[in-house]
Amino acid sequence: MGKTFSLLLPALLVLAPSAPAQGGGEGDGGPIFASLDGLWEVSVTSTFFSVDGALKNKVKTRTFIEFNDLGSTTTPVTLEASSFPTGIGLAIFPRTAGLRFLDYFVIKGVDAEFAGTLKIDPRTFLARSFRATGSLLTSEGVTVVGVKGRRKGVLPRSTLSVADFETGLGPYAETDAAGAPAETLWHAEGFCAPGTPIPASMGFGAAAYNRGELGVYDYSTGAANSGALEGPEIAVPTGVRGVLLVFDTLRSVEAGSVFDQTWVDVRPAESTNWVPLSQTLNIVPCGAAPQTVTVGLGKKSLRFLGSSFAHRFRFDTIDDVNNVHAGWYVDNVEVQVVGPAQ
Repeated sequence: MGKTFSLLLPALLVLAPSAPAQGGGEGDGGPIFASLDGLWEVSVTSTFFSVDGALKNKVKTRTFIEFNDLGSTTTPVTLEASSFPTGIGLAIFPRTAGLRFLDYFVIKGVDAEFAGTLKIDPRTFLARSFRATGSLLTSEGVTVVGVKGRRKGVLPRSTLSVADFETGLGPYAETDAAGAPAETLWHAEGFCAPGTPIPASMGFGAAAYNRGELGVYDYSTGAANSGALEGPEIAVPTGVRGVLLVFDTLRSVEAGSVFDQTWVDVRPAESTNWVPLSQTLNIVPCGAAPQTVTVGLGKKSLRFLGSSFAHRFRFDTIDDVNNVHAGWYVDNVEVQVVGPAQ
């Protein structure tokens, strides 16, 4: 399997100093350091084409990201994006384009490169918006990703629900892919290998998809298998700008996007049709610190979901081969709403 993009996963970014400005305008003769500090609304379009050029998958997502800016206008800025949508280890290197302060940047990662623009306010040195496109060639085909974001004002956030699975799966329930109640490999689990507990930050229990209840930490049943973990329906307050689904995860499966698929799905409360929202591709093995994944729903998604919605975590091996991995662990699931601007 080749390497693929990992959507909506944590990534560390470094904003390096720009080249001197070209033409007139404030900042001529010296570098511009653009601050990305604050809350951003980011949309991502990820399109996967197979090696024969056929369109196989297209996913559009919108989320809110909070950049924690540790720098200033006089030193290089280091920032973390809690859910920046390309988990490939990115670095942004902008250079000013002159009067318009439309900075060009290149994002470099393992076997991947993006190119885009970053609009900067020349008076405050605050980045106002960005846009980038890039692609990643793999043995399975090519993934094309487009990312764009804009700075938002002060938006309050509040928590609607929290689940830590310390005493079982409740209020989540096991179902099959169609949403019918079914016995699956999902269960509450405190270990990820014999004698190896889950990380302390996940407490004593997490929702796990494997055969841990039998003391066997894999999902190799001798046949292809799948199962979903469905959360309760959640009412969305009127006037909110977006919804965030935040969870900690360990994930040890067959690498790539074709087999051992792990999805977050959503549906309107009055519907039985589930819509795939985000496929998680990160590999976080037993013994490692869990990763925090943020999946965002913007205004368009909320219009589709209506006044209340449900979400679920869905695992599908696709086949019966190479299933001797520890599986998928989900914990500390929090549903937040991003409210109207103050």
